[in-house]
Amino acid sequence: MNLKLHYDPECDAIGLNYSQPSGATYEIEGLGWVMIDLPDDDSHEAIALEVIGISAWLPLGKRGYCQETDTLTFGDLSEPAAVVAESGDLVTHWRRDASVTGGLTPIAVDLRNAWMHLAPVIAAMPQATTHSSAESPHFCRHSQPTPAYTEELIMTQEGNLNGLPREKLAEVLDSFRDPEVFSAVTGPWKSRVVWQDGMRARAYMRNHQVDMDEPGDLTATDVAASAHEQLLSAIGSCMTVGFVVNATKQGVRVHDLEIAVEGYFDNIRKWAGVEDEGNPGYGQISAKCFVRADADEDTLREIWRLAVEGSPVTQSVANPTSVQTDFEMVG
Repeated sequence: MNLKLHYDPECDAIGLNYSQPSGATYEIEGLGWVMIDLPDDDSHEAIALEVIGISAWLPLGKRGYCQETDTLTFGDLSEPAAVVAESGDLVTHWRRDASVTGGLTPIAVDLRNAWMHLAPVIAAMPQATTHSSAESPHFCRHSQPTPAYTEELIMTQEGNLNGLPREKLAEVLDSFRDPEVFSAVTGPWKSRVVWQDGMRARAYMRNHQVDMDEPGDLTATDVAASAHEQLLSAIGSCMTVGFVVNATKQGVRVHDLEIAVEGYFDNIRKWAGVEDEGNPGYGQISAKCFVRADADEDTLREIWRLAVEGSPVTQSVANPTSVQTDFEMVG
């Protein structure tokens, strides 16, 4: 469902699809100035949302916002809902109530992809806008919408973007110019790998651990991804971080991002011990980026280039890297 946004700064109100004809209007319990429209009395799926006093929830993070899911909740979800009705980016939660017609009362409504829907409002909001209920009639169905938001509003939005604090991120990255900071982040980075049993190993890094195994057709137990699969994943993960960091620096909101990585061994027979020559490692690795973001293709391709060229893991694999080995017998 495509939600059309209307914003009225004088009333401190927003409407999402509120000009759309509706069959029934409900107030969210405990929030008299948060209303949902339903197509008819028998439906529980909201087709429109109106909020008067939107500054009580904005900027995002002020109230009712989950950054991890980019969902803004209007209402109280401390108790499980009896009915949850989804309609696109609007999700309505209902409790049973024998005192009302239909036996259900809406206790909350979720707005998914909240940033996408509300970024223009946040950017355009006047400071400290407040209204009492006496000042805010159900009016806003007759107000004129502000001009449609543009990408520029999103690009210039301050605060958190893509789950990262933009101002703090810029400070951290700029601190790499400091020789002491540069030396600290250069290394050494460490991993300690301990054999568990069979082909299983466990790697310890700082306060984290990762298990590794091999596929079952190699007589292993296949309880975890193999080291070579995790190498591909590390490449993809490192480029993912680089893409998001560069997008955030440029003010580009990323909605969906996936990097598909695959590789082919050059001569795995050497690992198996049936040949003495050749490279048992990957001779070819490819990575493809799939992204949905608020920028044009040229901008996103440039962000992708920066992510690839600036990826420590990718460049460690792509460029000759010295691996020094040693041995010690213990016990």
